[in-house]
Amino acid sequence: PRFQILLVPLTVCFAVMSVTYLTAVTLTTAANAIWLQATAPWWVFLLSVLLLREPVVRRDLIPLCFGVLGVGMILWFEIQGKDRLGVICGVGAGVSYASVVMFMRRLRHENAVWLVALNHAVTALVILPWVIFQGVRPSPWQLVVLAGFGAFQMGVPYLCMIRALRTISSQEAVAIALLEPVLMPLWVFLAGMET
Repeated sequence: PRFQILLVPLTVCFAVMSVTYLTAVTLTTAANAIWLQATAPWWVFLLSVLLLREPVVRRDLIPLCFGVLGVGMILWFEIQGKDRLGVICGVGAGVSYASVVMFMRRLRHENAVWLVALNHAVTALVILPWVIFQGVRPSPWQLVVLAGFGAFQMGVPYLCMIRALRTISSQEAVAIALLEPVLMPLWVFLAGMET
């Protein structure tokens, strides 16, 4: 592990992503929060072209347009409902997720375990005052379950993403990640099938 100046905006964006996503889940449906975070490919495209001056790759435009149309429809109907703050937090989660992916791409040659551990440690420190204020005291068993979720749902996937970002672009990474919300209903259906 070593300090790089880009670690500062990376950890800030990761913490913002986590807080806005969790807030969106509590203020709107989990499905809405997932789909709104799926605006990330559009934000990666905009940030890449406008800020980083990366060239526009024509083959990336087709899936990007379909993704933007689909998520845009969801956003349009949801923003008119009662869960506006949840929708805004979901979009914020998408923007910050896009930023996380782009910073991870810039730091792709750093130690992946270090990046994942640092991001989660900073996020835990950011959330800690709210947890203390709420008086939440997890039992030892709940801590074990939370550690399992943290390792297998967040830690391992981000390790894989950082390693993938060594060979693919940020745009490709978030486009592949769009498969998660598309395939989620299929996994739920298959898990719920009786044999």
